[in-house]
Amino acid sequence: MEKFIISIDLDGTTLNKKGKLSLLTTLGLKHLLENGHYVIINTGRPYQGISEFVKKLHLFNYPLICSNGECIYYLSRNYEIVKSYPNFIDNDSLVKLFTNLKDKLIYSYFQGEKDAYFFNKPLIPDYFIHEAKGVNLEEIFSFENLKDIIGGSFALKKEYADWFEKNYKKGKFDFLNLTHWDNDNQGNCYYDFAACNVNKKTTLDKLAQKLKIKEDHILAFGDELNDVPMIVGYKNGYLMDSSRLKDHPFVNIDKDKIIPYHHDKNGLIKFLFKHYRFLF
Repeated sequence: MEKFIISIDLDGTTLNKKGKLSLLTTLGLKHLLENGHYVIINTGRPYQGISEFVKKLHLFNYPLICSNGECIYYLSRNYEIVKSYPNFIDNDSLVKLFTNLKDKLIYSYFQGEKDAYFFNKPLIPDYFIHEAKGVNLEEIFSFENLKDIIGGSFALKKEYADWFEKNYKKGKFDFLNLTHWDNDNQGNCYYDFAACNVNKKTTLDKLAQKLKIKEDHILAFGDELNDVPMIVGYKNGYLMDSSRLKDHPFVNIDKDKIIPYHHDKNGLIKFLFKHYRFLF
């Protein structure tokens, strides 16, 4: 049997509503691994936030794509980095941008290859903060000492939203790949950022080349804006039925790429077993 890559986003795609891997999903993914296929976690979470899934699927010394494609990691059984392939952001440009944005920010989060940095930490959502052995989580009050950053996220005050978006469209921040999430009900806007031309698909492409897997042997599953490059970019890219993107005004995904299964009801494995049974 020829090998396939099954690229899985976690939250809203593979995990149930409790944020866990169900027994059926775990058994199905393990069976794919036992058959020699590559089950690649491809998540927006930093590597510190996926240790329980690495353990459950026994993905030690195995490629993991984290932080929206910003890095490929291999972790030991102690969850320490064995090797990594980071996509660093141009440091001078990053420091200059965030120094200029300082008074316009609600908060910002910066993911290093290993450590993480937080500006206005009390305002940062808990899901950005992942503790792990040997990882430094540092609150910062300026940006001059940032270095070796692979990505992150920030929230911008509503009065600067239009200004930022206009400048972004003019190419003033083109050293970054920005994902603009929906504004909140106060009008504040939220962005994830990575190095220019880096996303979940570009990094998966590099990994597939390394593993010698053909593009039509890549199956990719996701549910959010950061998954769109994979969903539309691969012949076998799929959006979960439970995703809000089905009705998103600025995202156009073909109906045949929307699978009629819910992430909370083992939808990923049910779809794979029905339409790609030969992999099992």
